[in-house]
Amino acid sequence: PANKYYAIHYADLLKENNQFDEAITVLSKIYTDNKKDELIVKKLDSLYKYKNETAKRIALWNSYQSATGYKLGTSLKLIELYQSIKDYKSAHQVYDQIKKASPGKYQYFIDDANLYLEQNDEINANINFEKALQINPNNWKLNYALYKSYRKKNDRVKAGLYLQQAFADVNTGFESKTNVCV
Repeated sequence: PANKYYAIHYADLLKENNQFDEAITVLSKIYTDNKKDELIVKKLDSLYKYKNETAKRIALWNSYQSATGYKLGTSLKLIELYQSIKDYKSAHQVYDQIKKASPGKYQYFIDDANLYLEQNDEINANINFEKALQINPNNWKLNYALYKSYRKKNDRVKAGLYLQQAFADVNTGFESKTNVCV
């Protein structure tokens, strides 16, 4: 454990020989002294993933985030893990951190809204969609999601409004727009 590079190499050799528990033991020993080392975290995460230990993966990434501070990549990994175990409350809390750190990034409002829709919570989904609309009112993905939502409810007026706004997005290609028409 004193030489982290050797320990990482040794853990890789153990992994190649299907000795996953031993590899985890080696990496865990060096992780305690190297909590800010992303390579060690990723290698441990892959071993935990192979062993289907999602709770340990979440604890590992939370520990890494505590040691290094806020990082978007770490937060997105945590959201992915929380979604896999259907811990929506924790996933929304991480989204709230991301939105607080990057209030102009409408994409995370859309993603959080879609997560609320997955839970059938239309009220909170619409709140996030509205915030995303305030940032970028002509975004294709956002307006198309709202179009589908209102179309499902048979509210043709609002569905038409959002479809019209979606077509106003100049960054979306002609092919995407024609696929909707088909």
